[in-house]
Amino acid sequence: MKTTITLLLCCLSDVAVAQPSAIRGVITDAQKKQPIEHVNIYAPQNEVGAVSDAAGGFSLNLTKFPDTLVISCIGFATIKWPLRSAPAAPIAIILQQQSGLLPEVSVSALKKAEVIYTPEYSVVDYELHEGRPLLLVCKNSLSAHWLVALDETDRVTGELKLKGLQPNALTKSCLGGIYLHTNLQIYGVEVAEGAPRLAETVSIQQYNQLVVPCVGVNDQYIYFSRWRYKNQMLSYEAAPRDGGPHLAIKTVLDEAQLTQLAEEGWFRQVQIENAKWLFGSLKDYQIENMISNLVEDQNAFADRFVYTPIKANLFAQEERLCLFNHTNDYLEWMKSNGESLRRIPIQYHRDKNWKSEILNDEATGRFYTLMDHGKNTLVLEINTYDGTTSEYMLLEKAFVQQVKVFNGRLYFLYKDFAFSDRNLRLHRVG
Repeated sequence: MKTTITLLLCCLSDVAVAQPSAIRGVITDAQKKQPIEHVNIYAPQNEVGAVSDAAGGFSLNLTKFPDTLVISCIGFATIKWPLRSAPAAPIAIILQQQSGLLPEVSVSALKKAEVIYTPEYSVVDYELHEGRPLLLVCKNSLSAHWLVALDETDRVTGELKLKGLQPNALTKSCLGGIYLHTNLQIYGVEVAEGAPRLAETVSIQQYNQLVVPCVGVNDQYIYFSRWRYKNQMLSYEAAPRDGGPHLAIKTVLDEAQLTQLAEEGWFRQVQIENAKWLFGSLKDYQIENMISNLVEDQNAFADRFVYTPIKANLFAQEERLCLFNHTNDYLEWMKSNGESLRRIPIQYHRDKNWKSEILNDEATGRFYTLMDHGKNTLVLEINTYDGTTSEYMLLEKAFVQQVKVFNGRLYFLYKDFAFSDRNLRLHRVG
């Protein structure tokens, strides 16, 4: 009987400890003395967060103490507010404005990259198959192409000569499959016991319809992207793996560009009417051809220089999704069904040296991004809890291509400008 009572008391004690405590506060600007909206507040020990409202207020329910609130907002210095226990009154937090977009980065010694495939072949492209490099190589324009598989120690485990084919790329689907591209056909690639071989063929149309839109996968869903309105609206959907209707996950749009698109459509209609009035002596088909050529030239220019695609990468990590919404300056963690968990302000992408790339290490779950750094390339690790970045490594080379990371190892292609070695080679750091 005493044992039973003791167990009940322990359980009640645990319940009491687990009761949430409401943490409230107000955030203001130190210079303007005004409340700050859209500030991210995150408690890492409790794994919960909040965003301040128009009055600068926020509220969090915490069950674990001690904890430290990480408070970050674009244009302000990030601060940490330690909590030993739940405060009795709302806390007043004051943020200092920050002129620089990025925090100071202490650059360590350069990381020298190692060439991991030394034969006199130029690497046309490569992918990581289960963390191991798979290369598409060519010696010169007259020789055949080869597929070359390497192991974890960068030793060649198998080669395949691609007779009669003129491949130009290797790609990897969200399900992990590798594809070899030619101008006429696309081939699936398999690696069995270290040896690459060609598998089924896929038409270019099938590939573009089924493989290209796929951006991520977990045990429940396969995630697809859909672009609209000159790539100014990007929608993500989830297809249940056991069948059923698709779920709408997230839509990212650039409101300013969409407004410009609408105005542009009206303006082009005016151009058409004016052309018909000015060149009324021409036949209808001649006017239509002239207008069509004019609009086509304007579209080509706008697509290249005005309507650049929205930058909003979605990654699936087990039962969670991470969206890097660079268009609207935040990253967002979501449940696998798209339900929002928290938003974190980000600012690294506003730096003029940003290379518009997000790298996901599938083995560790970490995220990285790249910056031009003079004659070098700076690799930054992104803290997805508070949106800050820290130096990961500084590569001794600029203009690196096809950067990928797996289990802390960083791979990239690089072409030396020296006349004696103009081949594109695969390099590795780590």
